[in-house]
Amino acid sequence: MLIPAIASFTEVKAVQAGQVMYLMGTDAAGDVKLLASADGNAWNEVALPDGVTRAGVSVAAWGDTCAVYDGSAIHITDDPATWGITVPDVALTSLLGGGNGEIYALNAEGKIM
Repeated sequence: MLIPAIASFTEVKAVQAGQVMYLMGTDAAGDVKLLASADGNAWNEVALPDGVTRAGVSVAAWGDTCAVYDGSAIHITDDPATWGITVPDVALTSLLGGGNGEIYALNAEGKIM
């Protein structure tokens, strides 16, 4: 399904994980949304993990993996339907990306971790 509301998103970030493109943004109501597409035309909303709110949300990807940071934990998935690993109690400013099995993020002091 094409979601026309994408054009009204703010704070938008797109990442590619394997054959899936993820687009995260804040909709007109102020809610964080994560969308997935295999072709860039048909977009489906991905259910975010419990606890993901407006504050501190960011997204990063590497290989086939997508990660979402919710302000206190990192949630990781290899498919848009399920969330697997959760890394709790993490103090970051945002996720930057990943590669070689590592997640790169910015901490409150402005240092890359």
